[in-house]
Amino acid sequence: MRHALRKQFGIYAGRLKIRRLMNVLGIAAIYPKRNFAMADKLHKKYPYLLRNVAVTRVNQVWSTDITYIKLNGGFVPRCLNRRWKNMARRRY
Repeated sequence: MRHALRKQFGIYAGRLKIRRLMNVLGIAAIYPKRNFAMADKLHKKYPYLLRNVAVTRVNQVWSTDITYIKLNGGFVPRCLNRRWKNMARRRY
């Protein structure tokens, strides 16, 4: 916020002043809280099925990831499909 004020309006303000103004306006940063990514003990853990599989052909291995992004009005799903043959080439 400090950098945006300086860039757009030429206003120089310190970290504490920005913090106080954000509290007055009721603005808060959205970020993952502590222990956000810790797995629950009751959740089932699935084995990694591709451990000993050599990916040699295109379209041999695909994966899907569904992530929910938190917005002010609720959550929005984001779906990602990925071909792993292309990803294996980029790693090396």
